Amino acid sequence: SMGPQPHSEVSVRPPGVAGRFYPADDRDREQLVDELLSDLPPAKPHAVAAAMVPHAGLQYSGRVAADVWRRIELPESVLIIGPKHTMDGVDWAVAPHDAWQLSASASMLGDVELARRIAESVPGMELDAGAHQREHGIEVQLPLL
Repeated sequence: SMGPQPHSEVSVRPPGVAGRFYPADDRDREQLVDELLSDLPPAKPHAVAAAMVPHAGLQYSGRVAADVWRRIELPESVLIIGPKHTMDGVDWAVAPHDAWQLSASASMLGDVELARRIAESVPGMELDAGAHQREHGIEVQLPLL
């Protein structure tokens, strides 16, 4: 068999793990993020080339993830690289999404042009929405960003 075929059409990615890895409700999600940050000591953000951030549900690793993200001077675009936890889609998948929804009213922009450049210049990488459909590794970072 040829295996999964990539689906590269640009799209809005609906939430895949809202209600499980973080609260689905906007107010509850924002309140949880505020709580994760609430009693952390002051930290000055720094420019970094890369950072390793945990990606379990916010109730498990969110405090450590929040502590890492708040120390980073965020550039205009952030590239999140994560492991593949599902059998969906191709193995080396770049998300072709122009937006990532956290709820019906909250979303973050994707960088489709950067995604295309990565897929074209890194051998084996393919634009594939299917691989990202139920994947939590990237999505669980978005409430913190």
